[in-house]
Parts: sequence; C-alpha cells; structure tokens
Amino acid sequence: MSRVTSLFTFSDNVNIPYYEYPSTVKTDSVMLCIHGLTSEMEHLFTFAEKLSGKLDVDVHLPILRGYTSFETGIGDIPEKNKYDSDLIEMINELAHEYKHIYLMGHSIGAANVMRYFLEEPHYKVRSFFLVSPFLHPSLKVSREQKGDNGGDDFYEVFYTRAVILRMLDRFNIQLFSQKPVVKIPMREIPYEPDSATVPYTLSYRLITSRFITKPDILKNPGLSRFNVFIGNNDEVIDGLKFKDIWEKNTGGKVTLLEKEDHNRVLYSTLFLKGIEQTIKS
Repeated sequence: MSRVTSLFTFSDNVNIPYYEYPSTVKTDSVMLCIHGLTSEMEHLFTFAEKLSGKLDVDVHLPILRGYTSFETGIGDIPEKNKYDSDLIEMINELAHEYKHIYLMGHSIGAANVMRYFLEEPHYKVRSFFLVSPFLHPSLKVSREQKGDNGGDDFYEVFYTRAVILRMLDRFNIQLFSQKPVVKIPMREIPYEPDSATVPYTLSYRLITSRFITKPDILKNPGLSRFNVFIGNNDEVIDGLKFKDIWEKNTGGKVTLLEKEDHNRVLYSTLFLKGIEQTIKS
C-alpha cells in the first residue's frame, strides 16, 4: 500500500510528522497507532501495510512531539502530560472523518492509550489494543536488559537524576523537569533502517507523560475490554508475569503469541487475526 506523508498541527501550532496507510477501498474506519519509546517506525509500517491491505480500515501513524528535535538531540514537551491533550486532539480530528476509531499503543505507547481511556470520556473510540505493553517501570514485569556494543547509541537511564526529579515532582516542583533522564538511539529518518542513528535524550516530563501514573490504576474492571497481545519471546516484557498481573487486576485477557518478540508481534498472523476478529465483531 502507498504511504501518505503529511503533518498534524496541534492547537499550539506545533507540527508533527503524520503517516497514513489508506485502505484499498474507501472506509469509515481508522486505526490510530501510538509508537513506543523510540520512533523507529519500520515495524509499525509493516503492520500498517498488512492491516490496511487485509481489512477495510485506514491506519494512521503519528510521530509524537518531542521526537523530532534532531537539531538539539533533546526530546522534550512543553509541559507535563501534554501527550494526553495531544491524543485527544488527534482523536477529535479523526472523529470528524471516521465513524469507527480504533486506538492501539505499542510498548510505552500502550500506556498513553490507557491514560486516554482512564482520564477522558472514550465514547469516540470503538476498541482499544495494547501490544507489547510497557506501562510503568515499577510494575516489575520488565526483563533485565543487557547490552554489549558499548557505543553512544546504546540505551541509558540516568537513575540518580530520575530519582531526584521524581521526589521534586511529588512536591509539584517542575523547575527541572526538562532535564534528560533517558538516552536512546534515534534515527534521523524514523522509518529507514539504514538511516544515521544519533544519541537522543528524553526529558523527565516527557518520559513520565508516557507511562501510566501508577500501577494501582490497573485495578479497574473497565480495562477488561482492552485487547492485549504480547509475544512469548518479548525481550522487554515478561509476558507470563504481565498476563498474571493484568488478568488478576482487570479481569481481562492477555493473548500470548508463540515465538514473537517485542516488535515482530506487530505483524504476526495471529495478532492480525485478533484485530480482524475484533473489528468485524
């Protein structure tokens, strides 16, 4: 399928890259997908190609604000929780064009989807999908990450700074919340695997605005309506641990997909079939 590249303009006049995969036929349904910690999009693009070619649904893939400031190498947002209002604006805009909106989050993008569900009237969204969900660091379902390349493009968390900023945040002191707490590798062209990769940091207020506020909010029976998928070979999230916590707290179901990892689960046959069953139900 052909990809449409455009911009989405928010009410504060900030523009973000916005990619669209139109269905093969005119449709009144759209899937809005929120990316994870990085904006490396090739896995989501493969998913979008397969889904829009398989079902009568358009697929939209925004790159969130704070992920395109390559001239500074620093990812930041203007205020805490800005992603919540950004997601509301995108969904409100889609509601003018589509009858059925489906919302999907991958990795920590799943937490942004949950925040929308829990903090905003969600009648405009027909179904919610969480894929390889990384919801909060203290949920204790993350696998130990080991790296051996030792390069500048490797992931790093500035733990001491993060702890200090978290303590200040508890007293509603936001003076230093623009300081970086995570370093990630970022591609200059997000969807091109051969694009140059640069060190990129994410600020405290950005990264905390991507997680759910606290794990206790999982104790909400409304979350049972979520469609949750994790690969058995997910290298970031322990699927069995997450399944146990999610199902005990929400009463919902987690589907574990055999042999799939954190990213490739996005275009696995069983995952696409699961989406198809939900959309056609």
